[in-house]
Amino acid sequence: MKLSLKSMMRNYFFGMKKLWVFGLLMALWLIIYLFEPSDQSNLFFLILGIAGFFVMPAILVYFSVKSTNRAIAEHTALLQHYGISEALCNELKMRAVTSQSPVDRFNKMSSAATFYSIIGNFPAAIDCMYAANVSEAFPTMHAMKSFYLLLANYFNALIFYYLELGDRENAEKAYADGEKYILKALKDNNTASASIYHTLAIREKNLGNYGKAEAMLKKFAELIELNRAETSEIDLKNGMYCYNRDMGRLHRAMGNRALAESDFNEALRYALSDYQRNTVREEMQRR
Repeated sequence: MKLSLKSMMRNYFFGMKKLWVFGLLMALWLIIYLFEPSDQSNLFFLILGIAGFFVMPAILVYFSVKSTNRAIAEHTALLQHYGISEALCNELKMRAVTSQSPVDRFNKMSSAATFYSIIGNFPAAIDCMYAANVSEAFPTMHAMKSFYLLLANYFNALIFYYLELGDRENAEKAYADGEKYILKALKDNNTASASIYHTLAIREKNLGNYGKAEAMLKKFAELIELNRAETSEIDLKNGMYCYNRDMGRLHRAMGNRALAESDFNEALRYALSDYQRNTVREEMQRR
């Protein structure tokens, strides 16, 4: 999946509402100034300032897209070379450790954690999330609107990995630490909130709240479909695997074995690793 400059620019401009208002006020000031220009040099710098206000952020977005697409190309090449395997995870982790950029290190560690989870190595996934060091990677972004999404994803991943290990105590600790970011992220209809709905559904199922868990899983699937065009093939398959596997577990707990079997068969279609396939087969053998 490659990020498009068009989509990034659209997100930039729609996300700058307050600054747009400020820019329009400056434009109004310029129009008034044009009727009684007292100094042509002042007019020149005023026009230059307004242009810079809109153009410079757009240039930054452009280079951000170029950098992100280079990272995606590197990631794709590694995936093609190693496949979804322990070797891929170890390579991503090694590159993260040796990276000089805290942001690049965070992204690579997060990717390594995701692939460790796909192959079933959840302790390694948890280690990667702690090694990612989100506070070091983004020390100046706490005031930015999107920072809460990053933290919501960070804590959500930790909760999910602990739940997969059956460690509910540490899962609840991670939830307590990230609750305010997670609840805020649920208001956004994007892939970030999709994974959060999935994790919270597992949590609610463990608490015996089956109706709430089912509603959250359905919302998870809805958001996956809504964001299909912006989601990589691996993330899409992994999401559908998780949805069907956990819907199968839920339906079995609710006593509907026919639906559970259907869900598990669907999960097998999307499984990305031997671990995921074996997990579903084991679930189908349970009574």
